[in-house]
Amino acid sequence: MDAAQRLEALTAAVDAISANGANLAAEVDCPTCPHWTVEDLVDHLGRVHLWAAEATRGTERPSMGEREQGDLTLGEWYADCGRRLVDRLREVDPAAECWTFDRDDRTVGFWIRRQLHETTIHWVDLARAHGIEADISDAVADDGVDELLHLFVPRRVEDPQTALPLPLQIRATDTGSVWWVQESDGVVSAGRGEEGESVAEIRGEAVELYLALWGRTSREALHVDGEAAPARGFLKQQLCP
Repeated sequence: MDAAQRLEALTAAVDAISANGANLAAEVDCPTCPHWTVEDLVDHLGRVHLWAAEATRGTERPSMGEREQGDLTLGEWYADCGRRLVDRLREVDPAAECWTFDRDDRTVGFWIRRQLHETTIHWVDLARAHGIEADISDAVADDGVDELLHLFVPRRVEDPQTALPLPLQIRATDTGSVWWVQESDGVVSAGRGEEGESVAEIRGEAVELYLALWGRTSREALHVDGEAAPARGFLKQQLCP
């Protein structure tokens, strides 16, 4: 996906949550976000939207603000936050320099992608808390697997010498995308494409991989070729925030 496609997908995810704003049951627990209610999740997501929008305005890390809801309902407040984020991302060049937490990408394009997947995953959480299903396209899921492997896996995996059976390969059977995860001198890295021999391959459709790697569905359903035990060990890692 390019920046324009990601922004359109982000807009659709924001709109989906906003369209259900009047039906948000604030006190209902979110099963896929332990210890959070719907209100906690919406509060988090709305404030993150505003924080990300502010991050695009300079090269210094902005502070996270508190919720200023006023007379708005929770759903109305979220819709306003989402609109302000999308409006900001539409008016600025994706290639413009700004603060991010990715050492490789210091552009607004980072925030378009990050907010797409932040919003999509939390739309899944909110939908399930209300007994409905969130639609996710194969393209969004494929891009989300790529982002998670690039941005979060190297940060989250601890003690790779003992915890990871590297190198691993991950394959989306419907989109054809392949990723590698490997370790060198104690540093874990990941990327797209075939990368030599691997001890195991983890396979599933893009949406299955996306939701499982983000901990929204069971990773046990993913198919493993090769050394099953160490591959399952990798899947038991906390791979994302």
